[in-house]
Formats: sequence, C-alpha cells, structure tokens
Amino acid sequence: MEILYKNLKPEHFEKDKKEDNSKQKIKNWFKDKYNLTFLGILLLAIAIRIYYFILTAHQPLWWDESDYLAYAKNLANIGGDWIVTAQHNSLYPFIIAGLFLLGLGEPAVKFFIQIIPSILSVWLVYAICNEIYNDKRIGLIASFLMAIFWVVLFNSMRFHIDIPGLFLGLLAIYVFWQGYENKKKIFGKINSNLA
Repeated sequence: MEILYKNLKPEHFEKDKKEDNSKQKIKNWFKDKYNLTFLGILLLAIAIRIYYFILTAHQPLWWDESDYLAYAKNLANIGGDWIVTAQHNSLYPFIIAGLFLLGLGEPAVKFFIQIIPSILSVWLVYAICNEIYNDKRIGLIASFLMAIFWVVLFNSMRFHIDIPGLFLGLLAIYVFWQGYENKKKIFGKINSNLA
C-alpha cells in the first residue's frame, strides 16, 4: 500500500479536489430554490418549442421564409434559380446554405438556426437579469415571460432573422454587462477587457 502512495504525485490529488469541488458546486446549485425554478422554466421553454417544432416542421413556408430558403438553396446548388430580394439580403441565407451543404434538411436547419437560439434566449434573459439586478426573482419572471411569449414562439417556428437576431442582441447585452459594467470574466473564461 505504501508503494502506491509513494508513486502518486501531488497533481493526482489536485485533480480529485477539482472534481470534488465541481460536484459540490453542482449539488449546491440544485439546492437553491431559484435555480430549480429556473430549471423548470427552461424545461417548459424546451417542451413548448419542441411541441410546436414537431407541429410545424413540414408546414408550407410563407413568402418571406421562401425568399430566404430559395436563395439559400440556390447558393447551395440544391435547385432553383432565385435571387434574394432587397428586403431579405443578409448573411442569413448564406448560413442556411452552409448547413444545406453539410447535408441537413429543412427541419434540421430550422432546429439549429431557430429553436436552439430561441431556447438559449430564455437562458440569456435570466442571466442578464441576474447580472443587472441582485434579485433572482426578476430573472425568473423575465425568463418565464420569454419562455411563453407568443411572438417569440411564432417567430421561432419560421425561417426568419428575428430569433437569431434576438439571441445575438441578448448575447451582446450579456457580454457588455458582465465584462464592461461588472468587470468580470465573460463566461468565467474571457478577459473582461475584450468586452
């Protein structure tokens, strides 16, 4: 037994301490009633979005959605000869075309481009409110409203720049507030000077 302890280096013990510390942080996070409430709100947001995604995954597209997708398919050489209109000329069709080139179909592209940013927007609203205010209840109310707000749900199910734009806008606010205003490391890793 002594031979085993002699061969162990201090790094082995530090790694175990880090793992124990991480497990303890997770346990402490679940003990907080506000965190559990937020987890429930996030699960509700996911359930609502998945439900409507299943309902609308193969529905016919509206004209403005078709404008984005027809141009994206043209860029990806999938078919058609469409030039995007001036109202919808953005980076969005190029991103969709890139996903089409990876072999994803329309429902999968909608899931990655619309549904995931919509879910992450609920989390960002909660995180922004927690950064700005010292009361987690404000974050819970705001994230709950974001989870069930019909305009967000409606636009999450359509090929539009609204939800990705909302997500990127909220991300910019979060990065600004955490890095510039509070002088904290952004996401706990990035230097606050880069905010």
